Amino acid sequence: LARHGGIANFTIGQRKGLGFSSAQPMYVSRIDPETNRVFVDYDENCVSSRAFATDVNWISIVEPLQAIDCEVKVRYRSDPQRATLNPSNDGVVISFAEPVRAITPGQSAVFYSGETVLGGGILQVFSEEARHE
Repeated sequence: LARHGGIANFTIGQRKGLGFSSAQPMYVSRIDPETNRVFVDYDENCVSSRAFATDVNWISIVEPLQAIDCEVKVRYRSDPQRATLNPSNDGVVISFAEPVRAITPGQSAVFYSGETVLGGGILQVFSEEARHE
């Protein structure tokens, strides 16, 4: 669709400054650093109901052995979203009550119960086959 000045100029979920116009709004859906490619898609294709977090640190509770309900923030300025955390061998599967836009691998997910921070982890690309409870 267009050439760009480097992947450092883009973030997952970005809508403005893509370097081209479209009849329907498009958003950055994926960035591939190996090929220096930025992928875009329509809004309805940039949401996810599930995510996976690794390197999880529990702050105010003991590591849960079963699913827990909480709120999760996947962006600093976003509102917390209702979700269920399911422990996995190498992290937690996050199942959101409503689909969430622009879940970005490498960014933090923070888990809350009201104002209390339960813990957090690093978001990864979600793969159903790779995550076994």
